[in-house]
Amino acid sequence: MTDATIETAIKAFTDHARAHSEFIASDISAPLPTGRELATHRSDVEAICKEIDALAHDPNSRFSDFETLRHKRADFPATPPALLDDVACAFKAASRL
Repeated sequence: MTDATIETAIKAFTDHARAHSEFIASDISAPLPTGRELATHRSDVEAICKEIDALAHDPNSRFSDFETLRHKRADFPATPPALLDDVACAFKAASRL
């Protein structure tokens, strides 16, 4: 696998996160978010996704960098395990764990 594999895996991950950025994980008894809160959440997710996308083009990036960004916001959109596995495997194959 090459850096292109990392780029492909990261793109699939961030595409999914962007597509689900309208959903905010919260306590079921919490009030629904306001329009402003939703817009802020989507903006924050987009900013994090841009940072994650940049990792794909940085030859010195590591999987730990990806994980740090992914956990930057506690309510970052949930991602299917297969997408996370693809990112981890791509970094591992490039010896960038």
